[in-house]
Amino acid sequence: MAYALAKYLLTRDHVLPGNVHPWATPTKIWPTLMLLAMGIVTLFLNIIVLGAYCCRNGEAKADKMDDVSGYIGYVMTAGQVVAWAVTVGLFKMANTGTDLWGWSCGTESDAIQGDVQSFLNFGQLCTVQTGAFGITILEAIVYALTFITYVFMARQMLHKRKMAKFEQLQHNRNFPR
Repeated sequence: MAYALAKYLLTRDHVLPGNVHPWATPTKIWPTLMLLAMGIVTLFLNIIVLGAYCCRNGEAKADKMDDVSGYIGYVMTAGQVVAWAVTVGLFKMANTGTDLWGWSCGTESDAIQGDVQSFLNFGQLCTVQTGAFGITILEAIVYALTFITYVFMARQMLHKRKMAKFEQLQHNRNFPR
């Protein structure tokens, strides 16, 4: 997305013969900015988790920190599922032909590709942005599966605790002090 945004910013002021601009006028860039920002936020969150594992004197302390922040992790993962799902929806809804993705994949850009081929390749931009959309969908699915896994793990831990209490109660009944 950074590549598409950079290409737009570098070429938006070019004027073709006949006073034609290479981009839609006006061009919506907020969908691209939204997807880029969501990717950057996710990157930093993942770097923080990796940093906890690398810099907290080994795996044991990182695991302890993970136990303490477990519920916060569940909430953050659920939040990322929602955020990525909303991002996917908004990015797809904004594809009206006046945004960077819609324009670079549209017939209007095909018509002027010959005039802009020296500084702009709409086919490549279309491929990059379509790939980014696919990865966004994949990201939402991965976070949803991660959240579902967290839910099942939490249920299993609660079940094990209940079973341990039940076994302790049975043991105390069979062998009173």
